[in-house]
Amino acid sequence: MIKAAKAMWEVGKLIKRGSKIVGDKNLEKFLTKRKGLGKSYSQKIAEYAWKKPDSTLRRVNRINKVLDASPYIATGAAVGTGVFLSRPKNKNNKNND
Repeated sequence: MIKAAKAMWEVGKLIKRGSKIVGDKNLEKFLTKRKGLGKSYSQKIAEYAWKKPDSTLRRVNRINKVLDASPYIATGAAVGTGVFLSRPKNKNNKNND
């Protein structure tokens, strides 16, 4: 019961963090979607967090690690792309000027 409550708390914090990234309206629009007449995504997430709190906590930790690392990954990709685009076009162009 305590683990389930902690899992629900962590999911709530993750939702707040996600709303800062994608916006409140977009996140709310996604979480209220349903397939047919079934449950919404937010209901499914809450039900999963209640039934499997250990798995939920592992998933939340993994998502938080990715969100923490994403600015550095994006910067590395941008630098790598810049280096790739700035190299000479002809590899055999050594002192042929």
